[in-house]
Amino acid sequence: LQASQAALREANRTLEHKVAERTERLEAAHRELLRRNRELQAINAVAGAVNQSLDLDEILALALERTLEAVGAETGVVWLAGAGREGLALRAHRGLPPGLAEAEALAPPTDPTSLNGTPVRVEQLAGGWAGAGFRAAALVSLRSKGNPVGLLCLLGTDAERFAPADRSLLE
Repeated sequence: LQASQAALREANRTLEHKVAERTERLEAAHRELLRRNRELQAINAVAGAVNQSLDLDEILALALERTLEAVGAETGVVWLAGAGREGLALRAHRGLPPGLAEAEALAPPTDPTSLNGTPVRVEQLAGGWAGAGFRAAALVSLRSKGNPVGLLCLLGTDAERFAPADRSLLE
């Protein structure tokens, strides 16, 4: 009888362990499904913004707004290569401190060519951007037909602001 009870207890422990493992796998799959759903919603929101207008500045402002909403950030800047001019030109921004967007030569926090084809890079900031209160940037290379045409920069006041899920979404 004692042997049967011990075997029953061991079988119960094994069963509880298997249920716990299965529950964890299901919860992980559910979290991944929610993450992918948020990504699809963000892509749909940006696509909807792009299709609302033919004016490039309006498209950039709407796409920036939707992107910020998707990752829960408050500050972002878009620079594009200027037609017939060197370097990048500020084309859209949201959440910058007063006066910063009007700065004559508001430069990206990093040299866009340093991305070297990397779609998204997150880095901690120093210099002028840090002086404005920003500690982290998610830098997204903007490309058209495979060629770099600009830079999207999302800014955060926390050095650890952009999580791997944010990076995945931005790619």
